[in-house]
This record gives sequence, structure tokens and C-alpha cells, in this order.
Amino acid sequence: METQPETRTAPAPETSTQPPSSSRTKDYVYLLIAFCGLIAAYLVWEFVLAPKEIRLVDLDYTVESFQWMEPKINTSIDGNPLKIGNTIYTHGLGVHANTEISLKIPKGMKTFLAEVGVDAEMVPGEHPSSVRFMVQLDGVLAPPTEIIRAGEQPHQLSIPVEGHTHMLLIVDDAGDGNHSDHADWANARFVR
Repeated sequence: METQPETRTAPAPETSTQPPSSSRTKDYVYLLIAFCGLIAAYLVWEFVLAPKEIRLVDLDYTVESFQWMEPKINTSIDGNPLKIGNTIYTHGLGVHANTEISLKIPKGMKTFLAEVGVDAEMVPGEHPSSVRFMVQLDGVLAPPTEIIRAGEQPHQLSIPVEGHTHMLLIVDDAGDGNHSDHADWANARFVR
């Protein structure tokens, strides 16, 4: 006697108007907690831990070109403390015209700030120092400073950089040769 295979029919899916099971509810709660944790971590980074300013001298940069001497970190081109007019600075770059320095703009930074001028080691009347400072953002040149001479007080630079990725810092000889053109990018930094 042969046996016939048993046929079974699957039970019809239950339709219920009751709330989801407690394990599914727990899954949603865990996902919600994880999502809130990610948002909280981002907010803590953005508003508490992320640096509010980054000094130029703390970044990687490339000296594209220079004349006379390579730029110096935190000293004048002659190795003295950075000094413009009567103000001494602990951070910045001492350069000699004509110099070009390129770097990537740190993400999240909105403005590049610096105090610029001829280093005070160049004495007015003794040295014919004259320079201009320029900043190029993604290949577009921002308006240059006026011609700055030995003995002048620092000039304030404030360049909006938000939305840009690459910067070129330029010091030129103001068109009259680079004799004694010792220039400082003092307290140069990016800020949020």
C-alpha cells in the first residue's frame, strides 16, 4: 500500500491591529538611541572639540618659490623674533620678497587672519624695504595690500576662505626690486 504525500496548507497570515511586538519596539529604540548618539557626537566635535583656530605654522605648506632665503618659521628671515613696528609676535612666517607659499585650507575654517608688514630689523632710511602681500584662493587673486615700507605698523589681513580649498600666499617686491624686503606673515591663522 502506497502512502499519499500529505498536503499541508500554510496558515493564513495573521492580521492584527495590535502594536508591534516588544522586540521590534526595542530595535526601534536602539536605532533611535544610536542615531541620537551620532548627532550628539557630531555636535560635540563641531562646537566643543574642533579647533576654533589653526595657526599657519602648524599646517603643511609648500614653498613654491623664494628669492634670497627660504622662509623661516616663527622668526624673521634673519632669525630674529618676528617684529612689525613695535609689536613682537611668537608665531608666523618670516619671508623675503619674492616668495610664494601654497597650502590647503583646513576644512571648516571661515577666515584667514594675519598681521603683515616689513620686519622691524629693516630700519627706515637705512633700508629701502617695500613689499605687497597677496592671497590667491583657488587661483583667484584677492586684492593686494597697499605697498608696505620699513617702519610701518602691522597691517591687518582678513580674507574669507569658506568654500575654498587651496591658498597661495604671495609677497612681492612692490615693483622696485627686492633689496631688504624682509616681510612677516605674523600671527597668521585660520579661524572658524
